Amino acid sequence: MKQILKTMVLDYKAVDAIPDKIQSLLKEHGIHKANIIRSRLAIESVLLEIADHYECKKEITISIGSRFGSRYFIIRYEGDAYNPMEDIASTGFSEMLLDRLSLKPI
Repeated sequence: MKQILKTMVLDYKAVDAIPDKIQSLLKEHGIHKANIIRSRLAIESVLLEIADHYECKKEITISIGSRFGSRYFIIRYEGDAYNPMEDIASTGFSEMLLDRLSLKPI
C-alpha cells in the first residue's frame, strides 16, 4: 500500500488538502469511519504544528503505507529535527489517536 502522496510546501492550504487525501485512502482500505475522523484530526494537528513551526515555508513529502501489517504515515523535510508531537498540548493525544489506527508517525 506504500503511496507517496506528493511533495509540496506546507502552507495552510496543504494542511487542509493532505488530510482529505489520507481520509480517502483510509476509506478505500475499509477503516472504520470513527477511526478515520480521529486520524484526520490527529494528522491535521501534526501538520498545523509543523506549518506553524516553519512559518508555512517548509517543503515536505508525505507518504503513507503498510509494512509487516503495520500502517505508517511519514512526513519528510530537510532541516532541524522537530517533533510536533512533543508539544505539551498534543502529548499523548495525537499518538493515541494514530495508535488506534495502527498508524505510526515517523
